[in-house]
Amino acid sequence: LGLLTSANFFAFAVFQLPLGILLDRYGSRRVETALLLVCASGCVVFAMSQSLAGLIAGRAMIGLGTSACLMAAFTAYVIWFPRPRLPLVNGCQMMVGGAGALAGTVPIEWLLHFTDWRGVFLLLGAFSTAIAVTIFFVVPRRGVAETSSESLASQFAGVGRVYRSPLFWRVAPFCVSTQGAFLAVQSLWVGPWLSDVGGFEREAVA
Repeated sequence: LGLLTSANFFAFAVFQLPLGILLDRYGSRRVETALLLVCASGCVVFAMSQSLAGLIAGRAMIGLGTSACLMAAFTAYVIWFPRPRLPLVNGCQMMVGGAGALAGTVPIEWLLHFTDWRGVFLLLGAFSTAIAVTIFFVVPRRGVAETSSESLASQFAGVGRVYRSPLFWRVAPFCVSTQGAFLAVQSLWVGPWLSDVGGFEREAVA
């Protein structure tokens, strides 16, 4: 169960460096649209799988497909908003995303009264496709360049500069530990704990 759950996060994490390069080269709109279609495909693979390998592959595709949801937004905000507003806008993004991650259990529990987990993932696949189409056709352009003309070599050199920065190494351990703990508890352990230790029924756990 731990491997199955973490396949999502492994794929999400591994893709972050190439994702940054893709966002700079092709812009948030195109990258996020393409990856959300990968997410939708992963939902279908997960829903239709009859083996552990298939389930892990579907979860990994979902992780890959959602890997740009945060950074594509951050990249777009740099274009859309003046620099002094970015901490506020990024903070709102993190707040809404965290609230959504926690609140999503309630509608899922409601849907399970009408379908099974396979049906839920098929619905999520359809929802991801709809969001991808909406982003591509509805998100406004701001009349400025959304892509970078830097060469790949220059972009990789920029990644190297980040990893050599003392500031990065002062901040990164805190981000890794807090996010790792949050995701582990929220995705794998809090449900069984509330059920087995707290004695809550399934709807109350959600």
